[in-house]
Amino acid sequence: PEGELLWGRDWNVIGAGYSEATDIAIDSAGNAIVSGFFNAQNFPDDNTDDGVLLKWTPEGELSWARRFNGAETDSFNSLNVDGTDIYVGGTSDSLGTDPDALTMRLDGSGSLVWARRYNWYRERVQDTQLQITPSGATALFVLTTQRDALVMPHVFPHWMRYDLDGNFSYH
Repeated sequence: PEGELLWGRDWNVIGAGYSEATDIAIDSAGNAIVSGFFNAQNFPDDNTDDGVLLKWTPEGELSWARRFNGAETDSFNSLNVDGTDIYVGGTSDSLGTDPDALTMRLDGSGSLVWARRYNWYRERVQDTQLQITPSGATALFVLTTQRDALVMPHVFPHWMRYDLDGNFSYH
């Protein structure tokens, strides 16, 4: 029957203050990739938000989970897939600066292929969304919302383009 629930899963990190899912995408094998973040306030090695990716099989089994634990806050806002390659957009201030736009590519097993950060001088990235061009194409487009730290509350969009190997094309 149409609309029948095939499976449902909850996910929470024991000891986390909270966790949030932010996006979902389906790869070419029918796996569901979920992005999000959780607060690691009760973890001995951390006290900030950490980005997380989860991969669920079509049958609802957890294939893998990846935690991205930088020195400060990391969160994932959006993701997209091309075949089994996973592209993630988010923010990170783990370099000790105001949040940067963070764009990453992972392979289907969750291994990091590349990660890129971008931020203009004086700006605080508030959100990062990304879109890859149709399958077989060669570009990843990233849209961020940034706030000028000196001229409050000046907020403006900013877009960038990377090739699928992570090379910066333009902004």
